[in-house]
Amino acid sequence: RKYRDLDYESGFSRFIRRIIGHTKVLIGLINGPAFGVACTTLGLFDYLVCSELAYFLIPFPTIGGCPEGTSSIVFERVMGTSNASGMLLFGEPM
Repeated sequence: RKYRDLDYESGFSRFIRRIIGHTKVLIGLINGPAFGVACTTLGLFDYLVCSELAYFLIPFPTIGGCPEGTSSIVFERVMGTSNASGMLLFGEPM
C-alpha cells in the first residue's frame, strides 16, 4: 500500500492527504453552495466545473476558527492574495 506509513492518520487529515496524493485527475462538479470543507478542498482539484448556481463560502472568520483543508496555502496560489484574503479573513462569499 502506498499509504502504509500514514495509517496512524484518521479522519480529516487522512482525507486531505489522500486528495493530495491522488494519482488520477480530480474533477469537481459544483451545482450550488460549497460551504466549509466542500469549499476549502476544491483548490486541491485539477479541474472544476461550476453551474450558475454555484457559490463558495467558508465559516472561519464568523466562528473564530482557523482555515482548514490547506485553504490558507492553496487559495492564494489559485485565486490570488486579494481574493484569498477576502474569503479567509472576512468571510466574503465568491
